[in-house]
Amino acid sequence: TSEIDLQEFGRCARDRIKLLKSVEKYDAESLSQQLLMVKELSKDLKFGERKDVVSHYIVSMALCQQDWSRQWFVKWERALLLLRYHGLGKRERSMFIDGHFQTWEGKYKNHRDPLKNLGRSNEMRMPLTDKLPLCKLETSIGLDAARWVGDKSNEWCYKVPFECAQSLIRDKSVFVKEGIAYVPQPLMIRFVAQWFEELLFEKACLMAKILNGARSDERVTMAFRSVKEGLKEPVRYVHKTATNGITCRDINDLARVSFPLCMQRMHRRLIENSHLRYWGRRTYGLFLKGIGLSLEEALEFWRAAFSLSCDRHTWEKKYAYNIRHNYGKAGKCADYSPYNCKKITASVTKGPNEYHTCPYKDCDSQRLREMMKADGIGDQYIENILRMKAGASYTKACQTHFLAKHDNMISKVDLDGIGQHPNVYFERSRLHHERSSNRRSAEPELSTEN
Repeated sequence: TSEIDLQEFGRCARDRIKLLKSVEKYDAESLSQQLLMVKELSKDLKFGERKDVVSHYIVSMALCQQDWSRQWFVKWERALLLLRYHGLGKRERSMFIDGHFQTWEGKYKNHRDPLKNLGRSNEMRMPLTDKLPLCKLETSIGLDAARWVGDKSNEWCYKVPFECAQSLIRDKSVFVKEGIAYVPQPLMIRFVAQWFEELLFEKACLMAKILNGARSDERVTMAFRSVKEGLKEPVRYVHKTATNGITCRDINDLARVSFPLCMQRMHRRLIENSHLRYWGRRTYGLFLKGIGLSLEEALEFWRAAFSLSCDRHTWEKKYAYNIRHNYGKAGKCADYSPYNCKKITASVTKGPNEYHTCPYKDCDSQRLREMMKADGIGDQYIENILRMKAGASYTKACQTHFLAKHDNMISKVDLDGIGQHPNVYFERSRLHHERSSNRRSAEPELSTEN
């Protein structure tokens, strides 16, 4: 143990926050640029040294109290871990993985009393059973399995309980036999990152409970408050009631000028095919509810959209119930809110003709390029967005799309929330067009006065 004064406390926290915010800022850049940034900012926060460890725990304590700040901290600490790993050499990477080695039995033993073991070093180790060279797999699990996990005889393969490697198994990246997933060393970082994220979130929740008793100490609250300065809580959208006069006849024009790309895609497919599958109707229907379309107007809109694929009787029988259910007028009568981008991005397609997912994530580059060209996006913006797609920066891709369609130098619209919720995108777009219209209508008056 050691002591730290408040001055050093604040310095450590500021440097850590600066590093994490830079990781967030450079998220859409190339790996080489990100590694250069981390190397530059980590001169005073060298991996594993005292200040690095202390600053991690200070910021963890400061940001663990609220869900949004806890999620922000966990997300970018995970990203920082991955960048630091990729900056290591081959030997250092192997040592990094082995440094977190622990038997699976020890994992459960240490978790019997999580409060008692909160600070123990073995609590920071991963649940693994054993590791062996790939060249030995031929005798242990068969030649075909050895080819499955790799073909370099000098690499190691890690034996991981299958329930801890579900993401790798889902992607068919590893061989599984008798409850054990055989993970080649290059893939272990994915397992490390998943474990690290889960552990961080668990510790942050536990720390929030422990720190409840320290809120009465003004020195602690002041110090933590200074750490959180500069961080913004993400926008939470609360859907509106149908009081803004939007009708079903307005939807086509609004879709063209103010819908985010995900909702544009569903609208176009609905018009072209006169049909959307269940999750498309659910996602798009709640979005339309959120922009202010009343139940009566929604029923008229969907009935007209489906008119080419089914008659009125069939539509009433098969589809009208779902629309009423969205508005809380059928089923358990719940007041459903429009889906946010996190939920839409996490959605999966289970078959053809499903369009309810995030196009920046799920469309291939050529299809995404065609969609953006159809939306009037310039080539320069398209290339930037495709780079962001490749780097999984879907929020920034959506914000860039917004900037490409809206001259923000005129309207000065706040981009916060765009890329986090489709309805926030819509509202910011309507605000932009309102401000632009007001500015244009004011220009003749100004010229007359002059």
